[in-house]
Amino acid sequence: MKKASLFAILLLAALSASSILAHVGAQPQVIGLPAWAWHAKAEEYGNTNAGLFRIDVDPAASGDQQIVVVGPGQTVTINYTAWIYGWGSGGYEIRQLWFAYSWASSWPPWDAYTGIYDGIPHGNRTVGPSSFSIAAPTTPGTYKIWLCCESHYSMIQAVAGQIHPPKMLPHAIVIVLPQSYLTLRLTPTSAHRGQQLNFSGLLTPNMTTTIYLFYQLRGTPNWVLLATMSTDKYGFYSWMVTIPMSAPLTTVHFLAYWPGSPGYDPIISNNGIPVSLTIT
Repeated sequence: MKKASLFAILLLAALSASSILAHVGAQPQVIGLPAWAWHAKAEEYGNTNAGLFRIDVDPAASGDQQIVVVGPGQTVTINYTAWIYGWGSGGYEIRQLWFAYSWASSWPPWDAYTGIYDGIPHGNRTVGPSSFSIAAPTTPGTYKIWLCCESHYSMIQAVAGQIHPPKMLPHAIVIVLPQSYLTLRLTPTSAHRGQQLNFSGLLTPNMTTTIYLFYQLRGTPNWVLLATMSTDKYGFYSWMVTIPMSAPLTTVHFLAYWPGSPGYDPIISNNGIPVSLTIT
């Protein structure tokens, strides 16, 4: 059976058995939109003459989202609409707009920016709506996205002036959670009717949540919910059961399943490889 189909079967069974416990941390602050873009001399000028009407870093969710929760290296799609004002003689000054990311290895952020405008606005100009995609950092943490602006002869010169991270609240935030996995261990793997079985495992991320244990009799297509198990705050779980005297003398396969939470995909234990018990 394909893993995608197995996910669907286990998810439907789990949802019918119990509610899912979500794991949501405190939300960091973002600037309210519309908002000015950051300029290296913003504190001196007090007005950057560019800004952001809207940004959406989680298009799959309803409405514009300024915060997205993802896994390491996951793709983040950014939808935006910005504005820029021309100044100087007749508004013919060259202007630049770009998004800078706090995960830059150094500043200027040569390895962590995306340019979205480099030209002459000729007065007031709307930039977008448009979108692009970036890869989230591979290290878990909370990362910031700013819209920045400058007036230079090129984008390279403009970004070169960004020698430190902006001091304003970010226009958006990317929260990267640790990579998740789920293990399942069964002892013994061969037993008689009336004998006790011990199931145990570990969930990463470490949190208190609910794990669903399913079984499948050899030669049958269906996975059946056997039990729900609670993890402790370290992600550990365990459960004991006695094999019924009426149990068939056959091989039984077991899988543990976690439906996930914001930023985490659903997981099947041991990468979808069941642990098996032979009842003799």
